[in-house]
Amino acid sequence: KRQTLVVGGMLAVNSTAFEQLSFARKMVAAATAEKAGCLGICVQGFDSAAQAAIVKNVLAAALAAGFAMPSYKSKAVPATIRSIKMIGLARKIDVNRVREEANGNNLARWLTTMPPNKLDAVNYTQIVRSLAKDKGWQYKRFSSKELEKLGAGAFLAVAQGNENDSACMIRLRYRPAGKKSKADLCLVGKGIIFDTGGTNLKPFLSMLDMHGDMQGSAVALGSLLAISELGLDMAVDCWLAITENRTGPDAYKSQDVVTAANGKTIQTIHTDAEGRMALADALVLASRAAGLDRAGFHAVCLLTRRRTGDRKADTTIETLLDRLEGDLGKPVVASNTAMAWQLLSELGQRHHIERGGRLFREWPPLRS
Repeated sequence: KRQTLVVGGMLAVNSTAFEQLSFARKMVAAATAEKAGCLGICVQGFDSAAQAAIVKNVLAAALAAGFAMPSYKSKAVPATIRSIKMIGLARKIDVNRVREEANGNNLARWLTTMPPNKLDAVNYTQIVRSLAKDKGWQYKRFSSKELEKLGAGAFLAVAQGNENDSACMIRLRYRPAGKKSKADLCLVGKGIIFDTGGTNLKPFLSMLDMHGDMQGSAVALGSLLAISELGLDMAVDCWLAITENRTGPDAYKSQDVVTAANGKTIQTIHTDAEGRMALADALVLASRAAGLDRAGFHAVCLLTRRRTGDRKADTTIETLLDRLEGDLGKPVVASNTAMAWQLLSELGQRHHIERGGRLFREWPPLRS
């Protein structure tokens, strides 16, 4: 016998997209707890533009909740959402972008959730190659021998502790009809498929979820999928730096000195900084392919504007970012990482602000 469950909630008219998505997640979770099957979305009390925006955000939450994540249980988990209907709309809305963004988001979630023995470098490469063939992307895999010729010593230092030679960088290219060969946009993703911390080994709890240390590459890949499926009129390159960070007799060590692809030497202090090592070379190779010069790096800043909850730390981070923007004469685009707080803690606030300013002034020119 069919029954209907109504789950209601109130949302402020001036709520942000993040607040709407958080609200939608809770609403969808409450509805799917009862194994809804068919989910109806109804938004009332707003003008047509606000209604459409909220409906799209609730739809995004529903598409995430209804997606089947990797499962290795003996019994298959039944789908909680089989269909979605939008009810009481003031006007018809186009949800194509929401759907394709959800597909990209769910691809990233699916890859990140996979166990490390299922998503090793070989399997990850095969998945990417298959996806590239299906979507018509250009695909190029750079092996360790090719990377050595390109001078990618920072990435190879991380990869040298692996038990095999499966580490690689992958370059994907999306080129809509009539677009030039140079990229309008480069997506560069960290693909550390398991991170032990290397020689400076992580403790158990810190290592437990390190199969997810490749989620940067998964987000880059998911973003490329959404761009491609939407048919956006831009040329896009996507670079994935795929390796493990293992410990063993061949793993790189503290005080090793390696040379990155741009000719800069790196003194290794802590081997758990492998993401910065891998991305250093990936960024250089991506920039060469895209024809970027030193000025093109003004948007590369692995810092955070996310609030830490500590007023003094927040003020210091904001001061650092403002200082960098002043040095560059351009806005700094910040990514969502805790590196800033980590460095502020380890190096001291004043030292980091001073070093941060010099970092961008001293960025070496790219080798041709």
